[in-house]
Amino acid sequence: MECKLNNILLVDPNPITALDIFIRLEDAGYKVFGPIATTGEGLKLLKDQTISAVILDAHACRQRFPELHETLMASDIPIIFLTENESGEIGNKVVIRKTENSAEVLQAVQSLEYYDEAA
Repeated sequence: MECKLNNILLVDPNPITALDIFIRLEDAGYKVFGPIATTGEGLKLLKDQTISAVILDAHACRQRFPELHETLMASDIPIIFLTENESGEIGNKVVIRKTENSAEVLQAVQSLEYYDEAA
């Protein structure tokens, strides 16, 4: 499968959730960077790589990586927020309930590809 969103940045401090998402996405053909450990690492990846989409734990990113959070929110990069709150969409920012099920994250990434094709 050829993936249009080929470089995905993963920001999730939970190693179990992050590994599950990482494996699911790589198995589906996506190139995944992360999970990142520092703001500097995330900002460097944004500068050095063409990032197609970002998957992040919304609360952890805002609390632990505020500069990265602000940079991502100001960008045009599609973001999938993992959260304990309700699901929904805000422009090109997709919000999904954080679960142990990485299949939902994969489905959200794939839906961003269809959104990109329609635009």
